[in-house]
Amino acid sequence: MLEAIRRAADGMIIASAVEDVNQIDHMLQQNGLPYLLIDRSRPEKGDEVDMQNEQGGKMVADYLHQMGHQKVAVVITSELTLNLEHRLAGFMERMTELQIPVPEELIFTTQLSKQGGVDISAAIWEAKPTVVFAINDEIAIGLNRGFNDMGLQVPEDISIMGYDNIDMAEYTIPALTTINQPAFEMGETAAQLIIERIKNRDKAPQHVTLPINLVERQSVRKIK
Repeated sequence: MLEAIRRAADGMIIASAVEDVNQIDHMLQQNGLPYLLIDRSRPEKGDEVDMQNEQGGKMVADYLHQMGHQKVAVVITSELTLNLEHRLAGFMERMTELQIPVPEELIFTTQLSKQGGVDISAAIWEAKPTVVFAINDEIAIGLNRGFNDMGLQVPEDISIMGYDNIDMAEYTIPALTTINQPAFEMGETAAQLIIERIKNRDKAPQHVTLPINLVERQSVRKIK
């Protein structure tokens, strides 16, 4: 980011894991650099392309409820960015509404990576949930590998639900059920908005919300 400022960039699109949006806002506003956030909570004067993370979390809860799951584990990371916080908050809120408790012993913390999923898989299996909601697909893919290494079958022994619909999600065995975020449209919209901002810095804050949808594959079984 500092390098972009030094090189006198005309504008900046921020799509990385941002924890302190206000700090970024202060830095870039101080340097007069227009910017736009992708999938992060926007500051009061900033532009954003939003991906409905809270609603996405609720979609996960609704789906797992429809599939009959009553003992649900959740895997998060210790350093939740704002988009992941909203994702988790939406999920937990809807689970409460559905009267499906998620006790502390079923909330697991690991690295936000495939290896993080592998590392936590044994502890999750010990807790014996029927399904695991991983806060992103990277963790979910790692869980699938970890369970497989233990000789378990997904979803027969334990189900996995992801989030993001990254490219690899449809190529895992079984293919991963997840929430889709339209990555191409997200980038295209961000480019259009930052160009508009560069042309007109006095334009009102731009906030575009893109649709999300559930992609049902084979990693979550229905409990009768």
